[in-house]
Parts: sequence; structure tokens; C-alpha cells
Amino acid sequence: MAAVFDRDISTLLRVRDVSRSFTVSRAIETPFSTMARKGPKPKSTLYEWPFKQRHSVSDVGIADGQDVAAGDLINNEANKTMLQGRVQKGWVPYGVGDIAQEFVNEYGVTDLLADNAADAMDLAKEKLEVMCLKDGDSRPETGNNSSTSALCRGLTNWIRSANPGGSPDLPVPNMALVPAGNIVSGKANATDIVEDDFRGVMKSVATASRKTNHSWDVFLTPDAKAQFSNFTRTQQVAAATTVPLRRFNADQADGKMTLNVLFYESDFGKLRLHTHFSLPTGVHALIVDMDAVALRPGRRPRTGDLPFNGGTIQKLIDFIYGLEVNNPRSHGKITT
Repeated sequence: MAAVFDRDISTLLRVRDVSRSFTVSRAIETPFSTMARKGPKPKSTLYEWPFKQRHSVSDVGIADGQDVAAGDLINNEANKTMLQGRVQKGWVPYGVGDIAQEFVNEYGVTDLLADNAADAMDLAKEKLEVMCLKDGDSRPETGNNSSTSALCRGLTNWIRSANPGGSPDLPVPNMALVPAGNIVSGKANATDIVEDDFRGVMKSVATASRKTNHSWDVFLTPDAKAQFSNFTRTQQVAAATTVPLRRFNADQADGKMTLNVLFYESDFGKLRLHTHFSLPTGVHALIVDMDAVALRPGRRPRTGDLPFNGGTIQKLIDFIYGLEVNNPRSHGKITT
């Protein structure tokens, strides 16, 4: 009988060498909801917070001996209003057949239910991130299905200089609408953004909020983040002229060249830059004053059991959150 060689071994009988854990295609990424301050639990599905603007300043001289007239008195009632928000519920249901749970021994997995639970929790966190930053408006609940469920207003939608036409839900009071300069639009591609766009937004944001020695967090798409770093590399100064801006201050013997902008100090405040992979479609950048936003957790993500009817072990991760934008005028955005 001839000798047996590797090529002769049946794949049916061969014991495979497989690593014990999966390599996940991408990391979970939820910077906004992780960084945002957590406010108190809402006591109603519709919650409110007071907003107040300052008095307008005027220069009026007072004559010698002049008394205060009734018309000289001021009060601040006209400067006060209420902002409103709604909570939104989300869930991630998952299930594993009871036979599969008992008998399947999959490479990289020792417990199918636990493995699915971990991924479902990550998905719930990312759903919350998308819910907070979306461009969608709020909506009251009018039925018992997803097409008529209550929705919260996302941060991108809060950054508006006018309320939409018709009868929008919970319109933003005029005094809380952002100035037009807080928004740069018409940028079809991130490469259309120039440094002056960010400087213009920050000038408007600082003027509206009267904050200059302050820090904002900027969430950018990968293309917008790369474009921001390009501001340090070249700058177009004429229609057909591009000049290099980078200066090599490091010892070139190191063989290292750095092009990565993480912080930007402008005349009107400091910017901390974060690459974000889940911004709403058409949004290149959100300039956010993290002191002027808060998450309102009605129910933090939790795991619950669904009825077992003999075939599938069913579980559910659900959450209820709202977003409170204390001062919409302290934020900006750059969009298509």
C-alpha cells in the first residue's frame, strides 16, 4: 500500500485549525452619545426646558433731574419661552432556536445567544447615536406601529434658521432659531469646503452665543476630516494657482511626515475635531457646543425576555431617549 500524503487527507475527516474568536469588520462608534451630558429622566413623553434671551442694549441719555417714567420700566417676560422635545423608543429584538442553542458549537462562539446579545447591544448603541444626530424632525405618536410612532428631533434638525412650512411639530420659537450664518450649505462634496467656511460658522456661532473663549466639538465625515487637514497642506490663491503651506519643522532624518489636525484655534473659539462615520446623509460637519446639549434617558438600554413558545429563545434590547438642545444658537453645521 502506498504512503499517505497531505493531499490525500479527506477534507471531511481533517481537523481544521480555526482561531477561537471572530475578527470584527469594524469597531462600534458612538462619540456624541458617549460624550453628551446625561440629564434627568423625563417625566412625560413630551418634556420642556425654559429658554431666555437677553435684553437689547440701547444708549439713552438721562437729563439732570429727570424722573423714571412708567414707559421707562422694563421686564423680561417677552424674553422667555419654552423649548420642547419628545422621547423616542428603539429596540433590537434577536432570537436563537432552542435546538441550535443546545447543540450548535460554532467556531469562535461558545454561546450563540450570548454572542447575538453582544452584537445586539452594540447595534442598540449605534441606533441611539443615529437617533440623536439625525436630520429628522419630531413627531407625536398617532398609532401603534413604526410609521406613526413618536420621534424625537435630531440635532441636525435643531440647527435651523427657520421652521418648515405647514404645521411642523413643536416649532422652534423665533428667539431660539439659529442665525443663517451658523449654517453653510451648498457644498456638494467635502472637497468644496474651504477654511473660511468653518471660520464663518464660528464667527456666527460666537456672535449668537457670545462665547469666544470656549471649546466646540466638531463631528466630521471622513472626507470632511481629510479636507480639514488639507487646509494645512495647500491653499488655492488664484484660479490657476495653488501654493504649498506645509512647513517641515521636524528633522527629516526621522523619515516622518505628519498631516493630522485634531485641534483648531480660531478667533472665535477652539475646535476639537472628531471623525464620525454615521452623520446624516448630506451633512459634512456638525459644530456642537457639548455644554448646550443633553441626553434625556427615559430608559437606558436593557435586555428583556420575550415569550418562549417552544421553538425560539427570543430576547429584546430596548431603550427610550430624548435629546435636549438647551441653546440651538450655539451650534452650526456644514451641509450639501
